[in-house]
Amino acid sequence: ATARAPPPRHKGLPPLMSASIILPLKGTKPAELSNALLSYYADVTKSRPPEAAAAAARTLDQVRERLSSIKALSDTTADAAATELLAYERQLAALARRLDNAGAALNVRFIWRDAFRPKQKVEKGDLDWERVCTLFNAAAALGYAASRAFRRGAQADAFKQLQRAAGCFAAAHDMVRPAIWGLDPRWEPASLSPDLGLEMLSALRDLMLAQAQHAFHQKAVDEGTSPSVRAKLAEQAALLFGAALRTLDSQELRDYVTEEGSLFKPADDSWLRRLRAAEARARAIAQEEAAAAAAADSSYGAQVARLRLASGLMRRAAAAAPDGSPERRSLEDESSSLSQRTRQAEQDNATIYQDPVPSAGALPRLEPKLFVKPIRPEDGVSSAQAAYADAFPALLPAATAAAVTQFHGEVHAKLHDLSTRTTSDAEKAQKALAELELPQALEACEADKRLPARLVRAIAKAQATGGVGVLEELLSACTALEKEAVG
Repeated sequence: ATARAPPPRHKGLPPLMSASIILPLKGTKPAELSNALLSYYADVTKSRPPEAAAAAARTLDQVRERLSSIKALSDTTADAAATELLAYERQLAALARRLDNAGAALNVRFIWRDAFRPKQKVEKGDLDWERVCTLFNAAAALGYAASRAFRRGAQADAFKQLQRAAGCFAAAHDMVRPAIWGLDPRWEPASLSPDLGLEMLSALRDLMLAQAQHAFHQKAVDEGTSPSVRAKLAEQAALLFGAALRTLDSQELRDYVTEEGSLFKPADDSWLRRLRAAEARARAIAQEEAAAAAAADSSYGAQVARLRLASGLMRRAAAAAPDGSPERRSLEDESSSLSQRTRQAEQDNATIYQDPVPSAGALPRLEPKLFVKPIRPEDGVSSAQAAYADAFPALLPAATAAAVTQFHGEVHAKLHDLSTRTTSDAEKAQKALAELELPQALEACEADKRLPARLVRAIAKAQATGGVGVLEELLSACTALEKEAVG
C-alpha cells in the first residue's frame, strides 16, 4: 500500500489576506476646491458659470469632505470607499485635462499626511498631487475589500480587487516620476512624503500583485487544479512577495514602516513582520505544492526534499509573525501539521519506496507562472465619470484654446477662398455663355427652330473631334485606369 502526503489545501490563509497586509490611509485637510474652480471659470470665460458647472464643483467638495472623514477602513466601508475614491480620482483627471499645469492656476493647496507617519504633512497646489494621494487611499481600500472577499471565500473578487489596487499604485508611480525628474522638476523629490516615493510605490504595487497571484493560486486549489500547475502559481506569488519585501525591508525603508515608539510604548514593527511571514509562507507553499507534484509523479525522494524545505520555511514564517498575534498561532499550527506530513513522507520513503533523497541544492528551480497584472483606474471608468468634464465645456488649456482658434481661422479662410473662387467661376461661365449668345440664342430659335451660325460651327467642331462617343471612351479608359491604380 502507498501512503502519500495529502495535497495541501491552505484554507483560511490568515497571514496573507487578513489584517496582515492592510495599508493605512493617508489623512488630509479641507480644501475649498469648488469656490476656486468657479472663480477661475468666471475669470477665464468672462461669464457666470452655468448651473451644471456649479453643481459639478459642489459635488467635488462634497465627495472630498465625505472621503476625508474616513479615518480607518472596515468591512462595512471598504467597498464603498474604494468605489467613491476611484470615481473622485477620475473626475479630477477629467478636470485636469481642461486646465493648464494640472490646475495650478486654481491656487488650491492640498495637504496630505503620510500614511505610515501621520505627523508628516506635504502640501502641493495642483490636481495631480490630489490624484496621487487619492489613488493611494483607493489602493488601500481595495486591498482591505480584497481581504474581506478572501475571508468569505470569494477568491475571484479578491483576485480582481488586488489587481485594481496594484493598478492604482502603478498609476500613482507614473504620475510622480515625471513630476520629480529632470533639471527643473515640478515637485522637488525631497518634498514628497516617503509613502509616495518611487521605490515605495513600486514595492506596494508588487505587494498587491503578490496577494492577487496568491488569491489565484487558492482558487486553483479549490478547483482541484493539478499540483504541478499550482506549484508554478505559488512560486510566482513567492517571487512577487520577495520583490516587495526586498524594498520594504531595506535599510532605507525598514525604519520608516516601523511605527515609532515613545516613552511608554516600544516601536511597533508588526506590519513588516507580517510581511516577512507572508513571504516565507508563500515560499513554503510553493515547495509544498512541488512536493505534491513530485509524489504524483512517483518521485518520492524529491517529495521528501521539497517537504523538508517547506517545513523549514513555514517555521521561519511562524517565527517572523508578531508575538502573540492570531497570525503567529495560525502559522504555528500550519507548521506543526506540515512537519507531521514531512515525517510521514520520510517514513514512507524509508520503509516503502526507498527513493534517494536529493539535497536542497540539487533540486531544480521551480518554474513560475504569472497570472496577474495591474488594472489601471481608467480601465474601469464609467461613462458618467468620463463625461464629467462636460460640465466645464468652456475651460480649455491655453495651448488647446490657441489650437482651436487657429483651426477656426484656417476653416474661415478656406471657406472665404471657396466663396471667392465660386464667384469668379460663376462670372467666367456667364462670360462664356454670353460669347455663345446663350441663353438668348436658344430663346430666339424657339420660333424658327434654327440655331445661330456661331453655335452651329461650335457643335460641328466638337463632332469632328469625336463628339460624345469619344468622350465616353475617354471616361471609360479613365475609370479602368483608376480601378487598376486602386487595385
